Amino acid sequence: MGAFGLNVSRDNYPDDKGQPTQGVPGMPNPANFDILKKWAMNDVKDPDHWLVLKIRYHGCTNYEGLKILVFRGVTLEKLMQQRLIDPHFSNKKSWISPVARFEPTNMGWDMATTLCLTLSEDQ
Repeated sequence: MGAFGLNVSRDNYPDDKGQPTQGVPGMPNPANFDILKKWAMNDVKDPDHWLVLKIRYHGCTNYEGLKILVFRGVTLEKLMQQRLIDPHFSNKKSWISPVARFEPTNMGWDMATTLCLTLSEDQ
């Protein structure tokens, strides 16, 4: 059980021994996706680089597999090097995971980019 009594999803990244975890049918498969939309902010060498992605996970049943993910301090090229993009938050230091997620709507996209702009201004 997570914060405020909410269930926290488990990521699907490989375990510490490099073994893939068993996915749940209908949940996002971090190896089976298409990036539909991308938004990036700040110089890619800036540690405060922001990246927002709209991703479709094939076979995922909620929101038709669409996810809007926010990443900080990573480029799309670096993210793609790990070949897996799991939409769940993860504490595994060896994997890049999102810092925020939003509903896959126009408003969700606007909220994601606004978050990045606002947090960048606060620096």
